[in-house]
Amino acid sequence: MATAAENALFHRVRGDDWRWSFTTADTVSGWASPVVQIRTGPAQTDTLVASSITVGALTANVTITADFAAGTLAWHVQDTVTSSISAGFYYLEVEALVDGDKVTVLPARMLRVVDQVAVTP
Repeated sequence: MATAAENALFHRVRGDDWRWSFTTADTVSGWASPVVQIRTGPAQTDTLVASSITVGALTANVTITADFAAGTLAWHVQDTVTSSISAGFYYLEVEALVDGDKVTVLPARMLRVVDQVAVTP
């Protein structure tokens, strides 16, 4: 369980399926080509850990579904990918083309990855 200081939406267990969704009330009629990226830091030059597009040697390993009419984006990182991500802190960012211009839809937000701790009775 996340503490009050953590945003539970960006707190994930290594080796689990990770799912998120994002909804906006903004006009989305011109949205296209959403991209989700998980990086080691908040800058575009930081190392990609997972992405919805293939970048260099990184295979696209984030699945995106979008319903632009409803202003929603949802994305899924499979457990086979998350099991290879070390516990630690990362950054998640969502971009899309909006009327042909690249726009950050969800600015870089911290993602805390933890190892599952078994609880014995």
